[in-house]
Amino acid sequence: MPARYKILKSVNLKHVVIEGSTNYEELERLFLDYLRDPAFAPDLRILADLRGMTDALAGLWEIRKLKALYQFAYHDAVGVVDVVIVTGRGMAFRAARAFQLIMHDKKPLVIRITDSMAAAQSMLNLSNNVLAQLDRGGQSSKVVSFPIH
Repeated sequence: MPARYKILKSVNLKHVVIEGSTNYEELERLFLDYLRDPAFAPDLRILADLRGMTDALAGLWEIRKLKALYQFAYHDAVGVVDVVIVTGRGMAFRAARAFQLIMHDKKPLVIRITDSMAAAQSMLNLSNNVLAQLDRGGQSSKVVSFPIH
């Protein structure tokens, strides 16, 4: 399944789901779609669910390009932007940890990693109703889909 996101403006949240294998081009396209989304705001909190991610194909150059995209997108943010990444162990955890380390100096992003959706829910102070809404679909939903070679 492709990478996708939903925006829930009512709780100031972007929910990202990445399943299967991903690469820089897919992540860049998803991010650029998000920047063009009418619901985009630089202070949306982020809940990223990587529990279904099996592989990420990106090198140092791609990670630096992704960092530059985040720097551009969040330079107008006022205050802290909470980012919580939910992942198990293995490849997805290593990718999340690399992202956290690369972005450590980029305020206002505060990136935390957990292996539990319940912990993420607590970190972002989300209600059970919000999680149910994420499962059903949110106010805005974008899917990036293209062949990965």
